[in-house]
Amino acid sequence: MKQIHILKRLGFITQTASASAWLVVSFALTACGGGGGGASLPAQAFVTGVTAAQVLEGSGSANNLLRFVVSMNQSVEGGQAGVTVTFNASSITTSIGENRTGWAIGGTCAPGSNVDFDNKIQTVTFNQGDATELTVTVCSDTVFEPNETLNLTWSSGTAYGTVTGTIVNDDEGGLNGTGAQTTLGGQAAFGRDTNILTTATTDGAFGFVFDKTSAASCMIDKVTGLTWERASTPGRTLTQGQDLATTANAADGGAGLCGRKDWRIPTVNELLSLMDFSLTGVTSINADAFDVMQGTYWSSEKTANNQWTVTANTGVLAFLATSIPQTVRLVSGGEYSAGSSRATACNDSPRYKSFVNVGSDVTVEDKKTGLMWKQCSEGATGASCTVTNATPYFSKETVLKQLEDVNKAKATLGAGHADWRLPTVKELASLVDRCTINNLAINLAYFPNTQQASYVSATYDASAPTLPWIVNFSGGEIFPLPAGLWLSGLYLRLVRAGQ
Repeated sequence: MKQIHILKRLGFITQTASASAWLVVSFALTACGGGGGGASLPAQAFVTGVTAAQVLEGSGSANNLLRFVVSMNQSVEGGQAGVTVTFNASSITTSIGENRTGWAIGGTCAPGSNVDFDNKIQTVTFNQGDATELTVTVCSDTVFEPNETLNLTWSSGTAYGTVTGTIVNDDEGGLNGTGAQTTLGGQAAFGRDTNILTTATTDGAFGFVFDKTSAASCMIDKVTGLTWERASTPGRTLTQGQDLATTANAADGGAGLCGRKDWRIPTVNELLSLMDFSLTGVTSINADAFDVMQGTYWSSEKTANNQWTVTANTGVLAFLATSIPQTVRLVSGGEYSAGSSRATACNDSPRYKSFVNVGSDVTVEDKKTGLMWKQCSEGATGASCTVTNATPYFSKETVLKQLEDVNKAKATLGAGHADWRLPTVKELASLVDRCTINNLAINLAYFPNTQQASYVSATYDASAPTLPWIVNFSGGEIFPLPAGLWLSGLYLRLVRAGQ
């Protein structure tokens, strides 16, 4: 087991005016925490800052290292080698939730320990020299988790600060990014849409990682774990009453397409996972990674008499009569490939778990996506979100002001968290339940009093970059905000964590 240690010689211990006095620099690791600051010290060598760090979690037997760069106010001269400094690496997890969504858990790295980083208290001997970096051991595993953060708190005399380390998920699961690096109000995009650690350089697009070394007729999505038919088959109809599973039987025949025998029609959100919302005209990933998708594609989800479709060159969802021929692209793998749920995304309530956080405020964890949601639409409060009513927002400025207010009021509006953000269109769409009949298209047991209206996402329409994509929970449609619709008001549900 690797220990937290200093890689290069750190010279941040130096003699003061007294021959027997030493300037001691200490570090402490905690789960997500507060800020930091500093104070003036005499003219001597001391730590002035520590740079934030991130690293892929890792899936092998060897653990990875978070590397924090330490800055000094000056070089250390005349110091003495072999001075001992003790720093604490302890986890203080204050988050609430079954999986502590978005928070790293400290402990000792061991198989099956459910620990994210090694926080063993250590005594380390430093040699003379300039400070460079210190490391924290990250515990590797093969289980999908959202990105997780820990805080490294440092002090140097009376100076102190806190810096964040991020453990980036590299296991299959969760959601693809949108491909868009600009979000509502000019805010930075989150996770796979901007993080170079999670993007394969060969496919040329943020948010997506495809395996191009698989069989020529198939493509593996390394984020979702789904295997896709690389070519589209146009002109198929889904006649009323047809068993959707039988539509894929031809691909299952013989040895099976690409050696697989679980081919099926994808769900709406699985089709959306391929869409690159930074592009116009064709919203699928580039043709080097995937055959171009154009036209309207069948999904496996249906209303009483019609089938949901996704139009690839716009990303818009609609439901159509099954007698009208549309394009099909088959998929295999994933959670809907077994038993009675093979062709539908219905009945997946077990993915959710809700928690009372502060007062009666509730958050909802989604183990399928690694996201944590506020149970109530913004403006609504109470255990059933009915004490006060949801608020419509009539401009991006009012949406961003509400987000700012929530994060400033961690203990009240923030339900114990201060890192809420606007959801991307794919994140917001992940909540839609299109199997409901004569009801809102969302699981009301976990998201009560959701409005029969449109909710704003952080993703801009690439064809009209001042207008966001919206999700309508009265039926489940997804479309770009038409010009002028801000005047009718949009609703807001905030999210945190993710990848």
